[in-house]
Amino acid sequence: MEELKEQGRKLFVPGHGGSYEVWKQRPMEPSLLTYAAADVKFLFDMKRHWSVFQDDEDMTRELDRIVRTLSMERLERFVALSSGAALDQESKKYRDFELPEAFRTSDITVVILEVPPTKKGLVIGKKGATIKGINSSSGAIASFDDRSDNVIVRGKPSQVRSAVKQIKRLL
Repeated sequence: MEELKEQGRKLFVPGHGGSYEVWKQRPMEPSLLTYAAADVKFLFDMKRHWSVFQDDEDMTRELDRIVRTLSMERLERFVALSSGAALDQESKKYRDFELPEAFRTSDITVVILEVPPTKKGLVIGKKGATIKGINSSSGAIASFDDRSDNVIVRGKPSQVRSAVKQIKRLL
């Protein structure tokens, strides 16, 4: 996958010798189609996974609506990015949307908390001691999103509630 992504970047990322103009050429370079398909491949898996609700037409329609809405929101955010931010592959490691309750099949919850830049150190603590303590005492996993000053808290609902409460207390 990483090799495929690198081949794509060489075609369109100016810093890698490419040009954005390749996206406008027709027919499109097959490796660019593969590159783009790799970026969205999980959407199809998610839809297939949630298709267990096939018998419920309302659930299927709602899923289609959610996927369309999330896709448009993601596209709008992407188009608004600077070229540098749009090409930052590190920022694409994290899910940037929350799953609606009706489609969750695990008991894992994710909460994203905005942390003012001036308070980030309070949450991290000296050598990470505070955030490690929060993780240890709550059982959740709290970590800073490298793209923003947000803390992403993952875990079972009770664990997440405990960690969020501790973080909010610090803020």
